[in-house]
Amino acid sequence: MTITIQQIANSAPKEYRIEIDGQTRYYAYVRFRKRHTFIDLVTVRGVQPIVSLEIKKEARSFKLPAYYILGLGEKAIACKPGPRRENRYQLVYEKDTYDIIGHRNSFASIFKNEQQIGLLANQTIVTFLQGYKYSLDVDFDCDLRIALSLALIWDNFSFNSEGIFPQLIFNIGQLWEIRKRDVHWRARSE
Repeated sequence: MTITIQQIANSAPKEYRIEIDGQTRYYAYVRFRKRHTFIDLVTVRGVQPIVSLEIKKEARSFKLPAYYILGLGEKAIACKPGPRRENRYQLVYEKDTYDIIGHRNSFASIFKNEQQIGLLANQTIVTFLQGYKYSLDVDFDCDLRIALSLALIWDNFSFNSEGIFPQLIFNIGQLWEIRKRDVHWRARSE
């Protein structure tokens, strides 16, 4: 299944349109509440979010932000970064461990229990005209809430320019990869 995630250009705060097989199915937008930042995934703007990502960044810190996914269960699910040099985020949901791992050339792979279930590719070089655009290929039976949450986390992590160095610099010019991208991987279909 191929999913296109298109950032709506010049939207403040960020907004995304998410298409599955060419049809818009979801929207995501950043919202601020008190001193917290959230990314909400919705079917229609103004309705209860399917999933809400809370971004927790320590003030005056070089640590990468942690994300908490609300809406998958009764409690918030933590998605925490690995060491900066690993270019990775990990979450544990029910009995499954999910990882999103960055590769060279703006790719990231999604793993469930060490088995690849998705590939996220940034398709945009110049962003000020159209915003970022991603292609997310995932297995037909994967949990879309988790796959889309990881993709939105990756966008926020990779292309958030709040820090001294945007993570994009590490992503494009990364000298090492903890796991090489499998160029032969293809999403499973029904």
